[in-house]
Amino acid sequence: MKGSRSKGPDNVATPPVPWMPSGEETLGAIVIELLRNGKGVSRHSICLKLAARLEQTSDPVMEVHYGELLAILLGKGIR
Repeated sequence: MKGSRSKGPDNVATPPVPWMPSGEETLGAIVIELLRNGKGVSRHSICLKLAARLEQTSDPVMEVHYGELLAILLGKGIR
């Protein structure tokens, strides 16, 4: 049939890739959290939230993600 897949050895299922939020999604979630808590949104308040998340995570991938966002916000972005 047209469009059907072979069930041979070339069609091995790969494990799903873990979902990783984009930088925009992470920053958006932090801004929403600040606004819902009645706090002001500033570079300082966002950096504090990112630093708290960085401290709380045990996932090395998320540590890199939060660290990169902090570097960007502090003007030391990845080049």
